[in-house]
This record gives sequence, structure tokens and C-alpha cells, in this order.
Amino acid sequence: IVTGSVIFLWPVAKTEKLSPSEPLAPALIEAPALSTPLSSVFLPVSISIDAIQDHLDQNVPMVFQGTKDDPVHHKAVLDDELHWVARRGPLDVHGMNGRLRLIVPAVGKATVSGKLRPVRGTVGKILRRATGGASDMPFDVSADVLAKLSATVEPVLLPDWRIQANIVSQVDVQKAEVPIAGIARVSVRSQVRNALQKKVRRQLERLEKRVLDDDRLKKLAVREWVRLHKVERLTEQPATWLVVRPTRIEATRLSIGERDVSLGLGIEAETKVLVTKDRPVNPASELPPLEHAEAREGVLRLNTLGIAPWKQLNAALSHQLAQGSVQGSDGTVLYIHDATLAPWGDGLLLTIDLEAERGRFYKAGGRLYLTARPRLDVQQQHLVLDGLDFSLETKDTLTEVAAWLMQPTILEALETKTTLDLSAYIARARNKAERAIDTFVADMPQGVELSAKLQELAITGLRVTRDALQVTAGASVRTEASISRLTFPPALD
Repeated sequence: IVTGSVIFLWPVAKTEKLSPSEPLAPALIEAPALSTPLSSVFLPVSISIDAIQDHLDQNVPMVFQGTKDDPVHHKAVLDDELHWVARRGPLDVHGMNGRLRLIVPAVGKATVSGKLRPVRGTVGKILRRATGGASDMPFDVSADVLAKLSATVEPVLLPDWRIQANIVSQVDVQKAEVPIAGIARVSVRSQVRNALQKKVRRQLERLEKRVLDDDRLKKLAVREWVRLHKVERLTEQPATWLVVRPTRIEATRLSIGERDVSLGLGIEAETKVLVTKDRPVNPASELPPLEHAEAREGVLRLNTLGIAPWKQLNAALSHQLAQGSVQGSDGTVLYIHDATLAPWGDGLLLTIDLEAERGRFYKAGGRLYLTARPRLDVQQQHLVLDGLDFSLETKDTLTEVAAWLMQPTILEALETKTTLDLSAYIARARNKAERAIDTFVADMPQGVELSAKLQELAITGLRVTRDALQVTAGASVRTEASISRLTFPPALD
């Protein structure tokens, strides 16, 4: 009976209801705006001189020919005319003193035709004897020609996306002697050299003009520039988009070594990550002039402005707080059912719905309001709520009904529990980025070898706005490319 009475009379703790009034919203003091960061890529490209040689070998004419009147310049020869034809051999292309040097041998035949007439003097006697006294005797004789053609090329990429070739050529005729009537050999080296030099110069001038007027490079650049304006869907729920908008392009001067030609291409772009139901609009801008750049290490630096709406962020926070309980060192235990973050002045307001208990006699449930300042732990990749404290309205309510909750240990435990670990998001983003890089490298055309390796990926900054938390993230990728085969496309539409 006594035991039953004791059990019957044992006090049962009443759950105190926590319902402080919502704090008055102060004016939102936004931090300085995060400017849309610029991403950049600088890609060193080396072009094998062997590839240039193969390309030239397929496009330089194999045969050069021409004619010249009065090549002999002698009164004993009338109506003489020089016909020559030369077939080139394989090209030898190499780098020398910062220029491309081309050397090609040529062999052929020179033919002199005309009429011989007797003249006074020793030459006349010889001619009369050789021709049996006949006058104006026609003749047609040929001789082998051995020559070497050389040229230097110092190409320059102009700001308007044209190429200035800067070709200087030289012709050296080593042998061109024609026998006349078996009595003399007449050298036509200078005549062949001059004619061949003019022929080569005219062709090279036409080539330089054709290269300068060729707009295929610009059309190709315009096409690729438009393709750089990207809008890609990252996730379905919520609808998240990556928007890339190029702003600037630059190139180094061509550097010519012994076995390769190298240059570097650099591009800057704005990149944003937006959470919006509708696909963002990203119209293509005009191709800007090509700017000069200094050579540097090949690297892709991707700096992205991310927009995380409070609804999305609160879903992640509620999921984290619902996992287990929050326990203070004084024995107080909190069971959190819901939590939301919202901008508040120059910080954040954390609203939580919970049940709390300490032993058998202290229980409370309802809603609490806490203030905090967001901080990014760059090293750990954590979003931390610093200076977490109860609002004045919440303190007044707790003083009246549940002062036992106003313990520093509770706030410390809540601060630990509300720290969002962003490393998992970074790891997933890294895996996606590495897969995208591998796919990009595998899609390179034949003859182009590209190496790309992701080095780092991290969130670098944050800013509180009325509708969302903005974050900036940065990544760097080592890049390098080499070209072993040149394939110039036909005219682009």
C-alpha cells in the first residue's frame, strides 16, 4: 500500500510550451556584392615542324617553269629563247633563329633555241666551219639545271584573326650551261635564277596574300567562340544550371624552335551556377579582337558563382539536424523537428522547432529563435554559424518558463550540429569534373593530343542575400596540347 501510494504521488514533469514572439526583422545589411568571377584557361600548344613540312609538301607545286627571250646576248645568235622547267624535291623545314627555314632542291632542264649567223673574227670562222658556210642556221640545245630554293617564314597572328606570313625567298642556281653548236658552252645560270626567282616571288606573294585574305581562321574562331556560350543543366531537382559566357581571348606570339612551333591561347569567361526553373538565356556575343599574351603555364582556372536558395539550404540543414539528437554537457537533450535559416541584418536567423528535456523534471517544446553570423571554413570546407545566440525575445521566454535551456553548453552543441560539411558536395563535383575532363580529352580530333589534370576544387567565398546564399568556388586544371598533324578545313559556312 505504501509503495503504491508513493508511486501514485510521484510528480510528473509538465512540458513547458516555448512560443516566443518572432523577432522584428531588421534592415538587411548585405555584404559587398560578389562580382561574377572570371574563369580562365591558358593552353600551350606545340605544332610539330614535321607536321608543317608534311602540310607544305602537299601544297607547294612540284613543277616550276618559264621562258625568257634573248638569254645568250651575243651577236652571233639570233632570235634565241630560253625555256626551262624544274621539278622540286622533298622540302626540308626546320627552325632557325626564331624563323621557319624552308629548303628544297630542284632539278630540271634548260633549252635554248634560235639561229646562228656567221660573224667576223675567230668566232665567225669557227661557226662557218661548223655549219659548212650556211648562215642563220637554227639550233635547239638543252642542258641540265641544278638549283636550290630557300625561304624564311616569320608568321604573325594579327588582332583581326588574320595571319601575316612574312616570307623571304632566295633561289640559287648551281648549274645551267648550254652547249652551242659544239663549239662553246653558254652559262644561263643568271637568266634561269632571275626567271626562277621572279616566278617563286610571284607565287609566294600570291601565297602571302591568300594567307592574309583567308578568313577561315576567323570563321573557325567565331564558331568556337559561339560554342563557348554554354548553358548546361547540372541537376533536375532543384533545376540547377551552369552558365558560361566568354569575355576575352588572347594569344602569345609564335615561338619557333628547332623541331616545333609553339604558341599559347588564353580565354576568360564568366561562369555562374543558377537555380531556376526556366533555362537561362545566354545570347552569343561578338568575337573580340585577339589580344597579346605572355607565355605561362598551361592551366584552367574555373571560378564559379553559385546561387543556393534558402529553401534548398534549409532542406539540407533540416536533414542534418533530424539525424539523432543534440546533447549538452549538462545532460540536456534536444530533439529537433525542423530548422530554417533566413537573412537577418548582417547575419542569419535560425528558427528551430524542438523538444528538450533534462532528466525527469525538465521538459519543454516549441519554437526558438537564434542569431548567428555565417563563416566559411575554407580549409575544412565547412559552413559554420559563428556567434550562435538566442534572440532577445527567446531569452525573455526562456527566463520565464525554461531558464535551464539557457546554457552555453547548449549553444555550443547547436553550433556544432548546425555546421554544414560541404566536402561531400565538393567530392561529387570533383568526380563529375574529372569525368567531364576525360570525355573532353577523348573527343580530341586525330593528330591532337591534350593532357588535362584536375588539381584542386574548393569553395572560396560566400555572401548572404535576401533570396539566397551566394558562394564562389574555384578549380584549377593543368593543361597542355600538341599537334602532330595539320588539317585545315575548307571554307566554313
